[in-house]
Amino acid sequence: MCATSATAAVGTSARRGSVLIKQMLSFARGLESSKQPLDMKNVVSDVEKLVRETFPKLINVHIDIKDDLPPVLADYTQINQVFMNLCVNARDAMPGGGDISIKARRIRADHVSLPAFFDPGHSEYVEIAVTDTGSGIPPEDLDRVFDPFFTTKGLDKGTGLGLSTTYGIVKDHEGYINVESEVGKGTTFTIYLPAIESGDMSAAGGGLYSGIPQGSGELILVVDDESMITDMAKSILEEYRYRVLVANNGKEAADIFHDRKDEVYAAIVDMMMPVMGGKATIRTLKKESPSLKVIAISGYQRENELADMHDLDVDAFLPKPFDAETLLQTLNQVLL
Repeated sequence: MCATSATAAVGTSARRGSVLIKQMLSFARGLESSKQPLDMKNVVSDVEKLVRETFPKLINVHIDIKDDLPPVLADYTQINQVFMNLCVNARDAMPGGGDISIKARRIRADHVSLPAFFDPGHSEYVEIAVTDTGSGIPPEDLDRVFDPFFTTKGLDKGTGLGLSTTYGIVKDHEGYINVESEVGKGTTFTIYLPAIESGDMSAAGGGLYSGIPQGSGELILVVDDESMITDMAKSILEEYRYRVLVANNGKEAADIFHDRKDEVYAAIVDMMMPVMGGKATIRTLKKESPSLKVIAISGYQRENELADMHDLDVDAFLPKPFDAETLLQTLNQVLL
């Protein structure tokens, strides 16, 4: 591969990574909390996968999760946002590369190593620490890192809301967050989330978000080559009483739809995919079922893209990143 081609490939990969991260974080915004029993090993595994797929290869990821972690009562999308925010901050603190470590263990409220600020309201917690080997935070800034709009990054690299949002989510989960840092050596953010105690499981159902229409069991086909996006979209749609089929490329979607076309109400299709792109996928699906409702999504909006949507007889177009509420509202309108 020539130098120009290699540079272009790296640039495309970086753009895809940026779009993916923005989309995953957007899914968690603007929704009330819906808490359910959650295995933190699954959350860390999902975050690790996204980090490995989208962060520069010079950043190494190390995971140490103890086997005896109890479940926590938490909102998956919000907790996922918490750890993605911390990992993105760690990445930005290591422009030349470095290490991100995520460790999790169970800990009793009377443990001798608990921070002095800790005023536990539960007998047991899950402790998750995210550590980087980056530039560190100056001592004079440590007390301000969770303040809204405070940032040590340039104006073009952040709003200063990431850690403030993280703090708010952790507090809403009756948890604690602590930061320790040394300039030139790195930073550790440690989060404590209450473990589910016996008798708490009955309260773990979690309510649906007010004001957002629910489905009635309609079958939706979600097509995107990023498995993190399809998994998150599936989780959100199923919570709102839709049934979901997932495909990771256009050919897979066409095969699934051929067998289930009489059941599928709508398809949500990414425009940029390998094997069979979004345009070809939509044409194939509409040929099989002209009445199929289609929502096209893309993180690479061009001037002629909306015209392309009209030519394809698409019912709606969502530019990435879009949040869960926008997805749900758009789907509801399309199905009316």
